[in-house]
Amino acid sequence: MGASPQMVGLFATQKGINYPVFTAQEDIIEAYGVDSVPINIFLGRDGSQRETEKGYDEEKKYKMEEEIIKLLGEKD
Repeated sequence: MGASPQMVGLFATQKGINYPVFTAQEDIIEAYGVDSVPINIFLGRDGSQRETEKGYDEEKKYKMEEEIIKLLGEKD
């Protein structure tokens, strides 16, 4: 939605985000109904959408990290 991959990477580095971050093509943006950035869409191991977090602040960073840890701990 306008941010280059380089800008997204710089943002992630500046905020200390230590998990994979990517930019999506238009088909993914449409499929997940992305209407703002930044947005984090958490997927389970089965590919289902589990959580969506819009915006960013330091408090959300810790909530998002907890969600990632929870999802990584799920069994296949």
